[in-house]
Amino acid sequence: MERLGGAGATGETILPSAFHRYGLAVASVFAALLLTALLERLGPIPVPFFLLAAVATTAWLAGLGPGLLAITLSALGFDYFFMHPLGSLRIGRDSLAYFGTFLASALATGLLSSRRRKVELSLRRMQDELEARVRERTAALETTNHALRTEIAERQAEQKFFSAILNNTDALVIALDGEECFLRFNQAAERLTGLKAADVLGRCEYDLVIPPHEAAMVKARMREVTGPSDLIVGTNHWLAHDGSLRLIRWTNTGVTNELGRLQYVVSIGLDITEQWQAELARRESDARFRDIAEIVSDWIWETGPDLSLRFLSPGARGVFGQDCDGLIGSAWEALPLTALDTRDSASLPQRMHGHQPFRNVLMRVHRGDGTHRDVKVSGKPIFDEDGQFLGYRGAGSDVTAEIDARNEASALLAALTRASRLTTMGELAASIAHEINQPLTAVVTNANACLRWLAREPVELDEARQAVRRIVRDGSRAGEVIASIRALMKKTTPEPTCVQMNQVIHEVLLLAESECRRSGIRTGLDLARDLPPVRGDRIQLQQCLLNLIMNGLEAMISVPDRPRELDIRSWSDGAGTVLVSVKDTGPGLDPATRERLFDPFFTTKASGMGMGLSICRSIVEAHGGLLSVAQASPQGAVFQLALPAMAQAEVAAAAVSPHPSHPAWSG
Repeated sequence: MERLGGAGATGETILPSAFHRYGLAVASVFAALLLTALLERLGPIPVPFFLLAAVATTAWLAGLGPGLLAITLSALGFDYFFMHPLGSLRIGRDSLAYFGTFLASALATGLLSSRRRKVELSLRRMQDELEARVRERTAALETTNHALRTEIAERQAEQKFFSAILNNTDALVIALDGEECFLRFNQAAERLTGLKAADVLGRCEYDLVIPPHEAAMVKARMREVTGPSDLIVGTNHWLAHDGSLRLIRWTNTGVTNELGRLQYVVSIGLDITEQWQAELARRESDARFRDIAEIVSDWIWETGPDLSLRFLSPGARGVFGQDCDGLIGSAWEALPLTALDTRDSASLPQRMHGHQPFRNVLMRVHRGDGTHRDVKVSGKPIFDEDGQFLGYRGAGSDVTAEIDARNEASALLAALTRASRLTTMGELAASIAHEINQPLTAVVTNANACLRWLAREPVELDEARQAVRRIVRDGSRAGEVIASIRALMKKTTPEPTCVQMNQVIHEVLLLAESECRRSGIRTGLDLARDLPPVRGDRIQLQQCLLNLIMNGLEAMISVPDRPRELDIRSWSDGAGTVLVSVKDTGPGLDPATRERLFDPFFTTKASGMGMGLSICRSIVEAHGGLLSVAQASPQGAVFQLALPAMAQAEVAAAAVSPHPSHPAWSG
């Protein structure tokens, strides 16, 4: 029920908050006073009707608390504005009875309005509860009726179901008496034999469908059936309507009478002719597969569902050694195989346990005599018709000779690449000497200045500190140039690491900076922030970019009539590729030249060897990328290399190769 001061919590008012309820009381009384005052000008009003209406409205809409406030405000307003003496809250004796009548009317109106509202709400709640109970009871009755109708329908359907089973199943269902004569013969048996049930009932099965040479076997099996507890399974042939023999797998059980004596035999048969033929074909295929496995040069392997080795062809002896027979039954992880790529070391076990195929995984076989062989292994998961994992089947090939040849070719390419680096560094020798001489000269100058500041009286320590800082800065710059030269000149084996291409660009431009200034070439950089790293050899990527930059510088030497500009840009396409472009404003390349530009020994320079761009393409392709060239607009050429970005998991796992910090480049 509503309490004094508000009823919002009980749901007996239609206003949302106490502010609105009590605000309605004030507003309604104010409006009533205003209307009463306006009508007073037309003539005296014997009854303050609007004030009583305000009280009734407030009590009805807002509840008893706001209604009492409306009564109080109405009484005060009526006394102040309409009773003598006007403008005062005092009540004259002659008006006391009139004021009392008004106050009693207001209280009666407010209480009656509030009470009627409560009664109406209570009746509405009772009506809602009654309707809800009626609905619940109706729903319960409907549920009960539906359950009864469903049960009746299920019983009727059950009768039809058991009748339909015999006639609509693909299984053969027959019943035989003690003399093995037919008592039941369903439609599946009719379709197989071409005989009608009416024609076979009461006749012996040996006279109709059993081949003579199998009669004795079938009779012996039927004698084993003595009661419902027996489930005798066996196979025999039936004569089909086309004269062929169909292989049937039977399940036989007995039905006894009240005395426990065998009354008849129920037999359910499945035609397994096609399955048996498929099994024979599979056995023949397996035999053919094993014959092939024994004569091919590659080797074939097979595992069970638990990934233990189940079969290894004789061709594996040359790979694993003479003790390969002892590997049968070993778990895959226990085999003397290790992946040469660290990524395969982690992903291959996951793929195999996830029943995923894999192809041409490069692995090393550690043989018992201490030697090893390199192999490529492929595998495919095998599943049955139900999707059950049966194991793996796969093949392997010995690629030791191929790997050795590839390593020899890589060594030759590395030697040729280093020779190209030395040639490029020779071309930059004067510029590099100037680049180193500048910071060294600045070091000497700042050292002399520092000595002069220290020799003064008093000693100028602040100036001396600044000179020492400049010495450190210029010495670090000379060291960075020398470190970059040593890295490019050093004879090292390519070592893939996590490489930031923006840092490689800065490192290469540090070597070419003096040459750019000497040739009057402006250099522009547009490097993407948060560029993902690539996996590669830092020195080879530096050499590739340095070669492209030097080609651009040389192409612009003969350009006298327009600005010489070299623009280097890096970005990511958002699909796992990092791109770097080197654009010049030289004379450009004609289509015929672009077609042959990356061919070995093809050059457009009078003194060129034609190996620089060929080596660049080899480097980029060895990193899994692509190097291309196009005509720039309006003049010049643009070289673009695209490299696969490292995945986040790879970046987290890779050890980032150490490198010196380089100052920001500005051309």
